[in-house]
Amino acid sequence: GDWTSELSADLQAGFSADETPQEETPEAVPEAEAAPVDEAAPETPAAVTPADPNAPPYKLTTDGNGYIVPKAELPQLQGFKTYAETLQQTFPTVQDAMNAHQQAIDLRNMQVDYITGGEPHIKAILDYWSTGGTNDPTTRAQYAESFVKMASKVPDVLKQINPQAHDQMGSSFVAARIEAAYAKAAQTGDSKDLFQAQRLDWGVTGFYKRELPKHDPVKAQEANPRARRAGFSTRGGHADPRLEHLQQWYSRRSEVESV
Repeated sequence: GDWTSELSADLQAGFSADETPQEETPEAVPEAEAAPVDEAAPETPAAVTPADPNAPPYKLTTDGNGYIVPKAELPQLQGFKTYAETLQQTFPTVQDAMNAHQQAIDLRNMQVDYITGGEPHIKAILDYWSTGGTNDPTTRAQYAESFVKMASKVPDVLKQINPQAHDQMGSSFVAARIEAAYAKAAQTGDSKDLFQAQRLDWGVTGFYKRELPKHDPVKAQEANPRARRAGFSTRGGHADPRLEHLQQWYSRRSEVESV
């Protein structure tokens, strides 16, 4: 046949083939095996930057005029603000609040000591109310003046709540007065002072000392109500009128018996 026809037929047969030539896929090269990891080798810790204690707890806004507060924390911050404003109305400064706190603790401790009733505790309370617990002369004088006023009302109050204790206190006052009279007689050596002491002693106890006691300056100072500023047997620097009345009654009684 015609060579041209045969060539055309061969070309047509080649282009009509269904198979599309594919690129050759290179063979996969096996990956190199990873080196074994030593599990005992310590890991190097990452560097940690210490937190700044002065750093604000919240981020600043873009303009730098405020802080971005999480919505869940806003009620708590508002509560802190209300508490601080309310507290500042009573205590303008932190020092005022600290002073008030200390005073409240002192008062509570004093109340506990007062209820406990131990002798050292009661003495400590008396020392405080008579001196103010301070060395300032003005404050001590103010406390002493008020303490004397309070002490002068103790007998009447004690008589209402405990008549027996009232009688015992009266007896102790009179006994202290008699002792002071004898001490004065020993100091002056005057027979008239001794006679006054004996008369007061006899009127209360039915007995009296016949000999003049020896003078003890320390004991005399302790027995002197004015020197101790006791306030129980003196009022405003004057003798207790009840004791003066008692002495006058004994004096009149002695005069009648001597007639």
